Amino acid sequence: IDIIMISVYIIKDISEWLTHRNGGSIQIGIMAQFDRTGGSICSGIFTRLFLEKGYNATGINEILAKAEVPKGSFYFHFKSKKEVSEHVAQYYSLRMIEWIEKTAEGRNWKDFISLLVEDMKKMALKGRHHGCPLGVLGIEIAFTEPDLAKKYAESMEKIMVIFSEVLKRSDVPIEQVQDVSRRAFILYQGYLQYYRMTKNIELFDKLQNDVGNII
Repeated sequence: IDIIMISVYIIKDISEWLTHRNGGSIQIGIMAQFDRTGGSICSGIFTRLFLEKGYNATGINEILAKAEVPKGSFYFHFKSKKEVSEHVAQYYSLRMIEWIEKTAEGRNWKDFISLLVEDMKKMALKGRHHGCPLGVLGIEIAFTEPDLAKKYAESMEKIMVIFSEVLKRSDVPIEQVQDVSRRAFILYQGYLQYYRMTKNIELFDKLQNDVGNII
């Protein structure tokens, strides 16, 4: 099978965590860089399916079927499903931090949270928001793959640092910043986990109100 013939649209959905703003409009950009090989295509499909279905419910055979590549091609690039999961952890960690950093640039707390929620809500209305990748995947493997779960936790801590920086320039007293950042992040994660279970779009408005008004 000629794996170069695999269509780009297969991995299109994995790229929607970073937004590129042009004027007032928001365009969802394709972030994934791939070299038209079976490895990168399979890895791209894993990032999407892991988030949609979960790590345990995503099998290698399903990936191969989606990518239309032979098993030998998969194992040429990846030794195991766990090795792919390491790439997935790195992918989502980098993309989430990049997206949140970009959204936070030059904004006060309420504007930052408002835009963050706006991005997520637009994805949810298209049926393309499945919760925070760091929380969804990190929780699922917390006891079965603790080393990988630790990577997700470390990325969460980096996001809390970004929260802290925004809070500082929003005139929150320095001695309160760390505590407020932690509480805000826990609320943020809680709402996104709840949304994943309920698919209730109204939760984004509640998230914006509760997290945005935490100061």
